[in-house]
Amino acid sequence: MFMSEQRLLEWWLPPEGAGDPIVCLATSFTFDTDFFRDDCLARFIGLRSSVGEEGVGSLAQINELEERLAEVTVCVLVDRSASVDGRNLRWDVVPIAVPGGLLHAKTAILIWEHAVRVIIGSANLTPAGYRYQREIAVAMDLTNVTTVPMSFWQGYETAMNAI
Repeated sequence: MFMSEQRLLEWWLPPEGAGDPIVCLATSFTFDTDFFRDDCLARFIGLRSSVGEEGVGSLAQINELEERLAEVTVCVLVDRSASVDGRNLRWDVVPIAVPGGLLHAKTAILIWEHAVRVIIGSANLTPAGYRYQREIAVAMDLTNVTTVPMSFWQGYETAMNAI
C-alpha cells in the first residue's frame, strides 16, 4: 500500500486531462463556508490560485470563482448541528438529521468531464481539518483508463438498489 504525506487540499486539484468540473458532492460533520469556497472549490474548478491566499483575493479572482461556480453543481451535506454562516447561492448546504446519531461522514466526490475522484477521510471541511490536524484520507481516481474490478461496481449497484 502506498502512503504519503500529501496535503489533503491537493486532492481537490483536477487530475491531468480531467476536463471541466461538473459536480462536487461532499459530506462533513462541521463546515466552514469560506474555507470550502476559497480553498476546496477554487481548486476543484481549477482557479490558478486559492482565493483565500494572502494578497490574492482580488475582485477579479472572486468574479472568476463566481462565474465558474455558475457552471457546476455543488452540494454539501452537513450534520444538522453544524452552524453554517455565509451561505452562497452557487451551492447547496443541506443539514442532515440522522435518527439517533450524527452525520459524521467526511467524503467528497469530485466529477470532471473525464475523471471522477472519491476522497474518503477523517477531516471535516474546515481549515483545522485540512491544514492543522493530523488526519487520514484515501483518494481513488476513476478515468477511462482506470481498471476497477467488476465486483466494485456490483457492490455499488447492490448498495444503490437498497436505497
